[in-house]
Amino acid sequence: MVKEEKLKQVEELAKLLVTYKVVGILDLFKLPTKQLQDIKKTVGGSAMIKVVKKAVMVRALQNTKNEKLLELEKLIPLQPGLVLTNDNAFKFYLTIDKLKSDTFAKEGDIINDDILITAGPTNLMPGPVITELSKVGLIAGVEEGKVAIKKDKVVAKKGDVVSKDLASVLRKLKIQPVKIGLSV
Repeated sequence: MVKEEKLKQVEELAKLLVTYKVVGILDLFKLPTKQLQDIKKTVGGSAMIKVVKKAVMVRALQNTKNEKLLELEKLIPLQPGLVLTNDNAFKFYLTIDKLKSDTFAKEGDIINDDILITAGPTNLMPGPVITELSKVGLIAGVEEGKVAIKKDKVVAKKGDVVSKDLASVLRKLKIQPVKIGLSV
């Protein structure tokens, strides 16, 4: 038996879908809650961002009986959300695109741009960290009581998958190579 709450949710979402001029499907995979909340605050006046379950979204799209909205059903990702606005779609997309922020890479992330680590001193204390740096191909030594990188090195190229060792080294060097934000 279907719960009353879900039926009500589907009805409300279907009404919203036909009320707004622009409807976008969001992929919220790997988007931290903090960033989502910040984005919601920023676009709050001009758009509504709704996080809904996939099944509820599919039913709501079907309830609208609108051909254009039904086409969106094919685009629904595993962790979906909706963005609803009456603004110009292209201007809104540019606004959303500017709200992407840098974050530390995690194991399994895919790199968007080459990561170059330049030679020079770091704030790291000597010890096991030198071994960690060498595991990712960096030549390091001790200068004036701190670890220093001896030679410039590209540790990851565009499209590479981040390893556990590389993620650890990038975090220690305070390098944030991954951009996160809404994927519309």
